[in-house]
Amino acid sequence: GTVTSGTLGASVVFNDAHKDIDVDADGWMRYPTVDAEATSDAVIVWDGVGKMGSNITYDGTSDYIQVAKAGWYFISVHYTHLAKEDQNVNFVVRQSQSTGATPSGDGIFPRIYGVTMNDGIAYPSQSMSGFVYLAATDRVDVYGTYHLYGSSTIQSAMNLFTGVRLGA
Repeated sequence: GTVTSGTLGASVVFNDAHKDIDVDADGWMRYPTVDAEATSDAVIVWDGVGKMGSNITYDGTSDYIQVAKAGWYFISVHYTHLAKEDQNVNFVVRQSQSTGATPSGDGIFPRIYGVTMNDGIAYPSQSMSGFVYLAATDRVDVYGTYHLYGSSTIQSAMNLFTGVRLGA
């Protein structure tokens, strides 16, 4: 909100260096709506929408996020393994290697890796996050092997792919 009047102490300093952080424009939160498995490398489908900023595009054919505004982004993936299934989990967040290209490469920060055994452990989870500079029209996706749980709503989502632009 806007403060229209008031008194501030002498030691109060306003810093508007990050006033351009706008999740409504430069943020996303996506989740898968159905259970999914990939035993060989594939891009995870994030077809559920919790939040899509006006400067963010999701390509439902290639399953990547494309940003319209350059800057530093904080990107996070939270992964919950489908309960009690034997499956290797090994995936990364990838970035375009050139502006506007399909994401590729080894990943922009450490991968999620593990072997989940059918040992009675229900819904083991892992998360990864990091900062990455994205140019306008850069794309990011999540790629690898997985066996994940889908959700019908964001409130019940157990897997999330999120990001927000923090600044230039």
